[in-house]
Amino acid sequence: RTMGSPNDSDDCDVKKSDDSSTMNSKKEGKEESNSWKDQCIALDLSGRWTREHSLCTGLAKGLEGRGYSKEAAEKKAAAPYVQEWTRNNEKDPLEWNVITFNTEIANPYRDVTYAVGDFEEKYEGPSILFGPSDQKGSTLKRHMGYEKCSQCDIGVALVVTTETPQGKEESKRYLNKEGQLILERKLYLDKGGDVIESKEVFERA
Repeated sequence: RTMGSPNDSDDCDVKKSDDSSTMNSKKEGKEESNSWKDQCIALDLSGRWTREHSLCTGLAKGLEGRGYSKEAAEKKAAAPYVQEWTRNNEKDPLEWNVITFNTEIANPYRDVTYAVGDFEEKYEGPSILFGPSDQKGSTLKRHMGYEKCSQCDIGVALVVTTETPQGKEESKRYLNKEGQLILERKLYLDKGGDVIESKEVFERA
């Protein structure tokens, strides 16, 4: 699991490759840093995305692994799931605001900003992925960055890691060559050491 390192790029908080060779000069290093930031910005997740249940793999099984019954997991996996992604062009083009809906016309039930680096997300009540919150609400410790991605259309993925009550989760989002938004989740369970994996496919509305 690779997340960003300030030694690799202060701009995108990520690893550009597994080979961290020494730059020949500060100028070359700055040029490479700018080039990598441009690649990160080129990842365009903007718009409204609808999850295509028939194209997803491991989603229901992944929910079972998070504690749901088989029936409840299958029902939640097949339920409508829509997200609206908006880039923060005024503050930081690498930052995204994401609003989640049950359907395209329903009121949003989740609003989170993915900022590069460490951040926290507070929630109250039940969460499909993270379980029920405490009585006064719960806070998740999260980290967002970008990384190289060989299977991605432009070679860049947005990666978020989250410290959950069950273990550390890594979610990787990228665009494939068909223009679909792919979400790959891995939950590394604290108990037993198992890894729960799923792959979700979204189409632009």
